[in-house]
Amino acid sequence: MKSEYLSRYDINALELLERTVAWLNEQHGDLSWGLRSAEDAVKLFIYSWDHPELGEYADDWKSKDLCKALGYNPIVEYQKQFMKGNIA
Repeated sequence: MKSEYLSRYDINALELLERTVAWLNEQHGDLSWGLRSAEDAVKLFIYSWDHPELGEYADDWKSKDLCKALGYNPIVEYQKQFMKGNIA
């Protein structure tokens, strides 16, 4: 999805959203359920673009990297909500 020749600053808002959706669809579902907002999905996608060394799948990243990107770990958020019975 990412191109080494294309900067994230070279795309418009619609394309950024389209790429974010495509990227998020490739991630584990727990990640999406744990995000607090759609804006956080975009932040996480941009962080992945800026840090390709982390790998393609955010659910494989270390918790500290997710926290650097968002200020929280969305996978842990999902697990908390699941344990409370808020998510089926």
